[in-house]
Amino acid sequence: ADSEATVTSLLSDLPSLPSDARTGADGLTRLLRSRSVRVVSYMDWQKMDAAEIRRGETAGKPREKFTRVKEMLEVLESESDFQMTQQLFPNMA
Repeated sequence: ADSEATVTSLLSDLPSLPSDARTGADGLTRLLRSRSVRVVSYMDWQKMDAAEIRRGETAGKPREKFTRVKEMLEVLESESDFQMTQQLFPNMA
């Protein structure tokens, strides 16, 4: 009975939903940029991960997690792609 009510509710919303084609990841990226949302890529995450590991080393721990978004974004601003590549792949010269 609950599932029938859910489906009925969803179908009743259908006429009010936009009928334009969905734009997928490209559309989401445009929407986020238009709202000035900072998107964190996988490479960005790797930078934060490496920075947390470095912070932990100085404290004798496996890692020291960031607790503030501001700190995370500051790491992304300060780390160059070259520095990050050197840290992730130290044997590449």
